[in-house]
Amino acid sequence: MAVATPNITIATDAAVNSDSEFVARFFSPPCTPTGIAKMPGQSKFTGTYYKVDRTATADYGSTDYRRASGAAAQRGSTSLSDATITVEERAYEDGFDMDEYADLPAFGLANAEERVISPKLSQIMMTAEERAFDTAADAWSAGLTNTDPSAAWDYDGNNPLAQLDTAFNTVRTASGLKIDGAVFSKTYFDALKNNAHMIGRMRAGDLAGLTATQLSELLRDALFAMSPDLMNEVGSNFQIRIATATHNTAKEGQTASWDWVYDDAAIVFARPPVDASGRCDLRGLGASKTFEVKPLITERYEEDRSVTEVYRIRWFADAATIDANAGYKFSGMLASEL
Repeated sequence: MAVATPNITIATDAAVNSDSEFVARFFSPPCTPTGIAKMPGQSKFTGTYYKVDRTATADYGSTDYRRASGAAAQRGSTSLSDATITVEERAYEDGFDMDEYADLPAFGLANAEERVISPKLSQIMMTAEERAFDTAADAWSAGLTNTDPSAAWDYDGNNPLAQLDTAFNTVRTASGLKIDGAVFSKTYFDALKNNAHMIGRMRAGDLAGLTATQLSELLRDALFAMSPDLMNEVGSNFQIRIATATHNTAKEGQTASWDWVYDDAAIVFARPPVDASGRCDLRGLGASKTFEVKPLITERYEEDRSVTEVYRIRWFADAATIDANAGYKFSGMLASEL
């Protein structure tokens, strides 16, 4: 019988929230649905969440809010509609020879359990990354699929800021929400920071050594310099994340071949409001949320026949689009893609 390992669960959950290479929780923050129920005979759960009802939220009543004595106040009909999400359990485990495991503390690995389970976390997190990105970005209504090499971000004659301006305005006018987040794949980030127009606009010389945080600050300055009105389209907490997670693209049994999980994409979006722990409110508006029906679980058991100590991670979460108008996806932004 498997035994829960709460210390590992705490360490694993902390790693999920702090590891900067995993960006899914940034653009699709975790949230707990209501009415969670397990589907009979299956490792699946259902729950209820709220989506934007674009027709209802657009009805704000009269634009003249003057109220005569004894008359009622103007009333709109802003509302959210219910939706149901089905979440499947994801699980991954790995085993270690008991004799080898017993020797780990002798080599200075005091927290042996945490150390052997940590590398396995990425196996689960990688699928969460891909599901969140595919679910969210592919459902968004707007985006730029570029086919013109002269409009690519690695073409110095192109102005990426103008393309970002279009994305910000598109999201704001379609959803009423401000862009407050952006995620760039590593390849797109490199093209953006080395673009001659970007370097000139930011007046920072070579941007190659800048962190994502420093670039986001410079990008905000550049946007403001280009158009003070543009800052009205960007949230006060506008942040950038660079997707640096890698995965093995080789088939099972073949030599490993590592590549970026996000190799050709950039997204800008309105992020649902989150609390200090990084979790979002069930009714908060934004592009995407990841619904967790149960907490992450880590556990271990001994397999006597093979003298193996087995560790397992179980994950109960899936992403869903909340407002398809609150995100914008770029693709085809490298000349090498065209």
